[in-house]
Amino acid sequence: MNLNTSYLGLELKNPLIASSSRLTGDLETIIQCVHSGIGAIVLKSLFEEQIRLEAESKASMGSASEYYYWFTEAKEKIVGLSLEERLSSYLKFVEAAKKYTDVPVISSINCTTAEDWPKFASAIEQAGADALELNIALFPFNASVNCGEIEQVYYDILNSVKKEVNIPVSIKLGYYFTNLC
Repeated sequence: MNLNTSYLGLELKNPLIASSSRLTGDLETIIQCVHSGIGAIVLKSLFEEQIRLEAESKASMGSASEYYYWFTEAKEKIVGLSLEERLSSYLKFVEAAKKYTDVPVISSINCTTAEDWPKFASAIEQAGADALELNIALFPFNASVNCGEIEQVYYDILNSVKKEVNIPVSIKLGYYFTNLC
């Protein structure tokens, strides 16, 4: 039986896609998924916010933290270096997933700063990802912000990424999204 299909313009041997999860955050389990017949892989998301929080937490711990209070540029430098280090590690992960599998590899990112969406996307494209999933999670915490304003942020993020990359891009929509038209 022929189960070939396409997703995001990518040719798949079947419509089964391993979504971003702990399973797709490790090369060994990715290879197991491929050997089990999966049609494509969405890698575990790279979360900018998590990297920033971990770096800021480390910079605020111990006796060195008092220096970061007085020299805030040092803390900013540490956070920046942590971002670069984790992005570099993720890019190596993308490259390995491409090298050791024969299915489309879709990377996934979640950023909190406007400048990092296109920056991360471009680096991921250069690492060889076949497509990119934007894991955008904007919650309506402010009642004075209407749904149109929130939707516009999604469009702005998508447009900023599409200006930087030539690979297919999708947006991961959460269950809380109500206006899909």
